[in-house]
Order: sequence, then C-alpha cells, then structure tokens
Amino acid sequence: MRSDWFAAVAITVVLTIPALLVVTSGTAVTDPDIWWHLRTGQWMVDHHTWPRTDPFSYWAAGHSWAAYSWIFELLMLALYRQWGLPAIVFYTAAMALLIAWALLRLLRRYLRPVQSAGLTALGMYLLYPMIWPRPGMLTIVFFIFQLGFVLRAWLDHDTSHGWWLPVLYVIWANFHIQFVYGLFILAVAALEPFIRKLLGATVETRDWSTSRSLGKWFGICLLATLINPYFVSIYAVVWEYAHQTKAFQYIIELQALDFRRVKDYVELFLALATAFVLGWKREARPLLVILAIAATIAAFRAERDAWFLVAVSLAVIACSLSRKTQSVGLPQQYKALVTAAVSLILVAGGILGRGPSTSDLASEMADAFPVRACQFLEAGHYTGHVFNVLDWGGYLIWRLPQMQVAIDGRTNLYGDQYLSLMEDSWDGKPVWAFNKELENAKVILAPSALPLTSILENLPKYQVVYDDGFAVILVTK
Repeated sequence: MRSDWFAAVAITVVLTIPALLVVTSGTAVTDPDIWWHLRTGQWMVDHHTWPRTDPFSYWAAGHSWAAYSWIFELLMLALYRQWGLPAIVFYTAAMALLIAWALLRLLRRYLRPVQSAGLTALGMYLLYPMIWPRPGMLTIVFFIFQLGFVLRAWLDHDTSHGWWLPVLYVIWANFHIQFVYGLFILAVAALEPFIRKLLGATVETRDWSTSRSLGKWFGICLLATLINPYFVSIYAVVWEYAHQTKAFQYIIELQALDFRRVKDYVELFLALATAFVLGWKREARPLLVILAIAATIAAFRAERDAWFLVAVSLAVIACSLSRKTQSVGLPQQYKALVTAAVSLILVAGGILGRGPSTSDLASEMADAFPVRACQFLEAGHYTGHVFNVLDWGGYLIWRLPQMQVAIDGRTNLYGDQYLSLMEDSWDGKPVWAFNKELENAKVILAPSALPLTSILENLPKYQVVYDDGFAVILVTK
C-alpha cells in the first residue's frame, strides 16, 4: 500500500513539473519560429488555400515553399485568436505533459512504476530545453507511440494494434516534417530478420511473419504520408533539410553538443549506458543496435534531436531491466488519484504562480524581439523590404505583414549560400559590401550590438531614425 502511494506521488511529480516550469517561466513566447507559423496560418485563412511559393520574404519571393506543418499553424492561430499570448504558453505546457506521459507509458510496459518514473524524470530533464511551441513536439509524442508499437511487435510478436499507424501518419505528415524519423524505425523493424540472417543468426518462422506484418504497415504508412496538400513534393522538403550544412553552424539548437553544460554530460552518459546495456546483453536485436547508433548520431550532431536519443536509450534500458523485474501496475484507484492530482496541480500552478498574464508575456517578448522598433515602423507606415537578422525574421513576419523580411527561421527556403552571406554580413565581414539584399533595402532593422550595425551607422548612405539601445532602424537617405 505504501509503495503504491509512493509510486503515485512519483508519477504525479514527473508529469506535472515540466508543464509547471513552462507555465511559470512564460518564455515560450520568445521562440522565434512560432510567429511565422502564426502568420502562415493567417495567410491560409485569408487565401483559403495552402501556400505554394513564399509570401513573406523579398529574397525568396516566388520561390517554391511548402507549409508542411499547416495543421499546427491553423491550430495555433485558432488558439491565439481565442486566448492571445497565454495560449502559446499553455500549448507548450500541454505538450510537455503529453511528452512526459507518452514516455512514462512506454517505460511502464517494462518497469515498475517508480523505476519508470525515475527514467522519465531523466528523460524530461534532457528534453526540457527543447520544449518550445513548435510542431516538432508532436513528433516526439508520435515517435514514442510508434517505438512502443515496434518493441511490442518484436518482443511479444504482437502487431495486432497496427491499424492506428496510418491514421497517425496522415496527421504526422501534415504536422511536422520529421515524420520521416518514424518511417525510418518502421523500415528498420520490418527488415530486422533480413539483417539477422545476414549476420548469421537464427531466424524463426514467427519472425518472418512479424516482418511481413511490419512491412505491410510500413507500405501503408508511406502511402498515408502522401495525403497532404503537396503530395510527393513533401519529400522535396525532406531532401532540402537533409542537404543543409550551414544551418547546423549558425543556429544554436542545430549545433553539436559543446559540453559546457551538465546536461550534455548526462546525455553522453545515457548514450554510453545504452551501449553498455546492448553489449552486456550480447543477444541484443540488430533493431535496437541500429536505432541506438542512429539516435546517438542525430543527438550529438544537433542538440534539437536529443529527443531521439532519449526515447531510444530509455526504451533499450527499460527492455534490458524488464528481465529482472516484473512490471506491476498501479491499482485503479491510484491511477484515478494520479489523474486528479495532475489536473489539480496544473490548475493551481497556473492560478497561484506568476502565470502567463498577457502583460508579463509582452515584457518577455520585448526582451527578445524589437517590439518598440516595430511600433515605430507601424506608426511611420513603413512598407516594402526590411533587412533583418535571422532570429528576428519570424517575429517581423507576424508583426509587420506590410513588409517583407530578408531572412527568417525557414532555413530550407534560403539555402546554405544565402545563410552564409547573411551571417557573414551581420558579423561585419567584407562580404557585407557585396550583399545585394542589403544594398537594395530601404529599411534596416538591426540589433545594436552587431558589427554591421556600427558599420552602417557611420556610412553617409544611411540615416538612423530610431535607436532604443536594443534595436536600431536605419533608412537610406
């Protein structure tokens, strides 16, 4: 009885803490990408269709562009219209809760409640810095769901519940481009017996049956991804992202781990622990080994993909420990207690905490974006092109619909060469003098601290019309 109470408390804490941290911090509104997502949703509502070319950037005007996360964009626009800035925070908190629940649900199949809560807490510690109001949060949830299905298929030879996979992929392919990660593990799972046979291992008859079933679901899910406004062209977006290199140099969340934080070392320890578990088991399935290798490469290549390593590593560790411990579920009354406690804590936290009031969130935004400078441009009825830094582009797309930006967070649209040109220009490297987008811009909205800002302020061609110490506006004379 006491252990049940302890498990209920542990599970409640694991589920609620990440969501409460999101709510009380309010930093979700400082995400630079949520704003171009909102504007894309508004554009679709206004035009009653999906964009085929870019409508927001003057450099990329007319270039092919697919709003591959259009469901997310319409959803966020609807929430924003109903509740304003707090809606962004509460959506992010809801996704934090959903990710924690999905991870806990996966681990609970193999571990006792307290053990699964402990590993879930470790996973959420690593994932929390990547929890933002973005469509990728649903990718994490869907990936965990499918990972649970794949493990169940090979450990228990149970594929009877695969009917929901095509439905999942129809949503996934219209919500976030990383649905291809899910297709990858489904393909590897279907090919597992072939890999084992290639390695000289014994393959039983039921293994071939499971492989055929998984192969069937892979084919159906692949077709399901084509149910989107862009049909097969959605894979052109995947190809664009796969060939990018410069974005991984300039965008912090896409950079490799630099091991300047405790979290990075914990992530390294988790990868090493996974490798130890797989080596210790010896008879570890090729599926788990391949997934562990792929997840480690993805996570160490880009901080944003830490979720891949977290989901796979914790699942591998849980599967390994499951032979030594028998999974014991909470009694039904304790499940109800956990649900009630989670709901109560989240509501109380939102009401009694600092809370995401509109004024507090507006203050957070003013510290991250050129809010006052945009007010100046609106009051002055400025239109046309605005030359800006990448991190401000998404906000400017939302805040200044009458103007077109030079660049924003849609890196696949701009390509490596243009990303390098823009970053080098703002760093004050000589290439700025040959930047045609800067030369042709009538309005420049620049961070005060960047080298290019100082250079332009001293050129006779430009006049400073606004300076608040955070952002500077220059116009051509």
